[in-house]
Amino acid sequence: MSTTNFGVSALQRLNTSVSRFRVLESNIMRNLRVCLPAIVQSFDPAAQTVEVLITTNEYVWFNAPPFGTVKQPPLSLQTAAPRTSILTMVPICISNGGGVNLTFPIHAGDECEVLFMDTPFCVWWKNGKLDNNPIDQRWHSLSDGIAIFGVRSSPRKLANYSTDSAQLRTDDGNTLVDIKDGQITVKATDVLINGTIKINGGSGIPAAGWGIPTGGVLIPSFDGPAATLSECGAMIAEIVTVLKALGIFTT
Repeated sequence: MSTTNFGVSALQRLNTSVSRFRVLESNIMRNLRVCLPAIVQSFDPAAQTVEVLITTNEYVWFNAPPFGTVKQPPLSLQTAAPRTSILTMVPICISNGGGVNLTFPIHAGDECEVLFMDTPFCVWWKNGKLDNNPIDQRWHSLSDGIAIFGVRSSPRKLANYSTDSAQLRTDDGNTLVDIKDGQITVKATDVLINGTIKINGGSGIPAAGWGIPTGGVLIPSFDGPAATLSECGAMIAEIVTVLKALGIFTT
């Protein structure tokens, strides 16, 4: 460090202080975990946790000189980008509220992001409720992550993304429930309903599924409470009559 006739200049003193603060800042940020993309390796549906691998590696500088002596180079033969070890027992985030939950069939290979808590949350995760004291004083640790699903890399982007409705759909779009103002559309090979079906309103159901041309004969529907046994019998008799008239049902 050069000096003047009066010793070290004020600018030189300031640059040294700024350099030390920058090194300190770099060390703090390097150990501060916030959020990282990851890929699921396995899923435990009973515990509702996943094992994940972080997808982005971080450059590490090996054999660093003493603190504050030289500036750290951006890349050199002393740097490497090792893969982060697998994170285990990471709780998944489940959309829920009021006793209703939205779950997904998580599989190995699914993408997610891991959000790291400010403080240890394992005690709360085990016990729930309030007043859970942390087990130690770590902050933003790799041990305190939760997996949030939804973010997708560009190679896995969805085709035919709907811009005018909300959809619950498969990746290929062959099975979906589409909701927009005043309309719900269901697309599937099979639709299975367990329970009583109640239809309020409407004059009938197009019988295209029975081989009758769309817009043709209507199967009567019953508004209000669930149909009685006699009403069901009347509906079946009506359907049989229509099928016989069309030559579809002959016995």
